[in-house]
Amino acid sequence: MTDRRSKRRSAGSCLLNLAAGLVALGSLAIAAGVGAIIRFPGLLPPSLRPLPTEELSGLAQIPTSTATIWAPTEEPTATPTQTPILTRTPTPTPTPTLTLTLNPEPTATGPTPVPSQTLSVMPYTLQGTTPVALPNVANDEGCNWMGIAGLVFDLDKKDVPGLIVRLTGGGLDQDKFSGSSPEFGPSGYQFFLSDHPVETDDVYRVQLLNDDGEALSRVVFVDTFDDCSRNLLLVNFVQNH
Repeated sequence: MTDRRSKRRSAGSCLLNLAAGLVALGSLAIAAGVGAIIRFPGLLPPSLRPLPTEELSGLAQIPTSTATIWAPTEEPTATPTQTPILTRTPTPTPTPTLTLTLNPEPTATGPTPVPSQTLSVMPYTLQGTTPVALPNVANDEGCNWMGIAGLVFDLDKKDVPGLIVRLTGGGLDQDKFSGSSPEFGPSGYQFFLSDHPVETDDVYRVQLLNDDGEALSRVVFVDTFDDCSRNLLLVNFVQNH
């Protein structure tokens, strides 16, 4: 039994040694084959031949991107909005109108002359703003009366009696002397026109005359009114030269 076991152990050791040798030989063969292929690559078929070093280096290079990433170097400048400029249309200058002056008077030099009062052709004119419409103060008839009355004055504003005052119009033609109605004053006169106020326009006319019947004043038109507060028409004459 002991001999059999010894023989088995010897046989196992031989097999292990043989296998190890075969592995070593295979490794050497593989190494030799790889070295031959590296040294002589033409021994392989074309499909199994390694690529040339130039091609491998070309394949190994990573293509550089040609795309340019834009990065602004400064803040964008905003385009200013243009404000429209309003232009005023010029107003046409009007053409001056030529004014012709006939017989121009020369410009006076020195002190400004004071104009003298223009005298009437007639020696007597109306006094102030007369005729003036007043309520009846000539008598006690009140509104049952309408008439014309007045006074005559000289250059010194004194009464002048004895001159003729003539009334015409409205169917009347009468003369009265200044001073014939002293209730108005030393040179007073009056004419009765109607027993009630009546409105008239340019109907009655009054004029001052001298003793010879010559006109001393222009004819004065006296209007009357249908109004009890204006039924006495006052007409005064005053001498002006």
